[in-house]
Amino acid sequence: MSRRWKIALIVSLALNLFLAGALAARLAWRWEQPRRGGHMEPAGGPGLSALTPERRDAFRVVVRRAAENNRPAMREVREARRSAARRFAAEPYDAAAVAAELRRASALEMRLRERMEVDILTYGGELSVAERAAVAPLLERGLRRVARGERRRDRRE
Repeated sequence: MSRRWKIALIVSLALNLFLAGALAARLAWRWEQPRRGGHMEPAGGPGLSALTPERRDAFRVVVRRAAENNRPAMREVREARRSAARRFAAEPYDAAAVAAELRRASALEMRLRERMEVDILTYGGELSVAERAAVAPLLERGLRRVARGERRRDRRE
């Protein structure tokens, strides 16, 4: 066997050992996760995990529907922010125009948030007192992740 083939064989063996070690480490990590208490919480965190799966899904539908119904208003907010950014970078610089555009964007955002919250508050009437208490922190944090169904890693161990 030539020297090149021996080197290629050693490099291949080292690479395979590295990949096997990485795979074994990943499998061991996954095996240990449930024992350490790490788990995936439903989107929305502990608030939604207090709900039954049916209620959780219904809540997400309400939030998604509210977001979909307000999509044109969301576009208008983004456009107002872009307009403010363009005016900020434009020459001659007009601070009053930028401030006016930012005020307009903020007002639009407030109206949008109020509309979405009304839909969610209406759904809250279907929940029990305990369920509302569990979901209440979501109103503080915001509902964007809930609408998208994102999950977060529970880091409490």
